[in-house]
Amino acid sequence: MSQTPTGDSGRGTGDRQTGALGRVATAATAVVAVLLLGACESDDEPAAPSSEVASPGDSAPATPHRGERQVTVDGAQRRYHVVIPPGEATLPAVVALHDAGNTVDGMQEVTQLDRAAARHGFAAVFPAATTEAKRTWNAGFCCGAGPSAGVDDMAFLDAVLEELAAEERIDADRVHLAGVSNGAVMAYRYACARAERVAGVGAVAGTMNPDTCQPSAPVPVVEIHGTADEVVPFEGGAMPDFVQATRPAMGAEALAARWAELNGCAAEPTVSGEPPVTRTRWQGCDAQAGVQLIAIEDAGHTWYAPEFGAVQGAVDATAEIVRFLGLDG
Repeated sequence: MSQTPTGDSGRGTGDRQTGALGRVATAATAVVAVLLLGACESDDEPAAPSSEVASPGDSAPATPHRGERQVTVDGAQRRYHVVIPPGEATLPAVVALHDAGNTVDGMQEVTQLDRAAARHGFAAVFPAATTEAKRTWNAGFCCGAGPSAGVDDMAFLDAVLEELAAEERIDADRVHLAGVSNGAVMAYRYACARAERVAGVGAVAGTMNPDTCQPSAPVPVVEIHGTADEVVPFEGGAMPDFVQATRPAMGAEALAARWAELNGCAAEPTVSGEPPVTRTRWQGCDAQAGVQLIAIEDAGHTWYAPEFGAVQGAVDATAEIVRFLGLDG
């Protein structure tokens, strides 16, 4: 990653589109060459694209504690990075899963979730996929080297969440998952199998295997997806060969509708907005576990942020996820 965003707003104007994920945002033709798939619901108005920007009178948030931790899984050392705002209050957490081939540092840079955590008062956790699997997640039916390497990323996330539950400042009932691309697929896999541990999911450019998704409890879900995604097609279907998926992608609309069904939501969603951004919301769900699909017309396969231009920046994915999960208070 070439530049670190500057300023106290949590958003910078530097080259935050660096690395495997970011280069996709700059050129649609780079998608296949660069990514290995790189790989709660509210009735309020949509989050403003620049919600992380402080007004001139705002003071900068206190410096959070940052640290790297390790857990042993199947005899191997796995690592994750934690950002915890100072203080004594019990906090919710967001566990953010990077895209394939990316790093913990790269995920922090492209999402700015660490700065959002400092500003809004939640813990941000960034697990790292293994180099053995070429920094890809074993999301079951995909992606890249993750499944073929046989790395047990479910056990890794179990260990991370168990350590978070033991952290006296982390509220174990408010641990959410976020992810992009391969990381989003991994987030869905985990939420499907460990719903009792997941307070909500915020996914960007994701898909899942509906045949293996039988959550034990409702899970609030927001999926943010570009209609011109060439890696995980918005409409679903075959993904590029390099993804090494064993089944076609589930389309974004079908995915959201499936979660609405699993969550016992009202049959008919409401649709709002005009291109380039359309929002489909399912409400009246069990345990208030709402579902939302944010579709971005002509946007490709990337994390979306205002500084990425008129198309990729039509939505601020970080602000949308933070707001949907109820962490912006």
